[in-house]
Amino acid sequence: MKTSVFDCIKGYAESLYDSTCTVIEYIGGEGVINNAQPVTAAEGIPCRLSFKSAPAAGNGAASEVSQSIKLFLPPDINIKAGSGVIVNHRGVERKFKAAGEPMAYVSHQEVELKSERGYA
Repeated sequence: MKTSVFDCIKGYAESLYDSTCTVIEYIGGEGVINNAQPVTAAEGIPCRLSFKSAPAAGNGAASEVSQSIKLFLPPDINIKAGSGVIVNHRGVERKFKAAGEPMAYVSHQEVELKSERGYA
């Protein structure tokens, strides 16, 4: 069987994954956040986190920094905006929330995350 260029690209992207993640969706509540129940939608998904920091725009204090957090994972995993994401990297768990809809490509998908701690 002949290997396509897309299979090669996907294989390379998957070789970069160094963590696993669990996706938590919130079901029920009909718009009332307190009644929504967490449900594990997927777990053990290979992934990679990327952090990018930059000075915040504006005339704020010099110590203010904006942080962009992006999760890379296989394209066949369904992550909805607002889902919880727990990333396990070398035994350390970090909790995030999917900030929007994923950008899906042939080789991978990218999901913007927000820290559950409320700060970068």
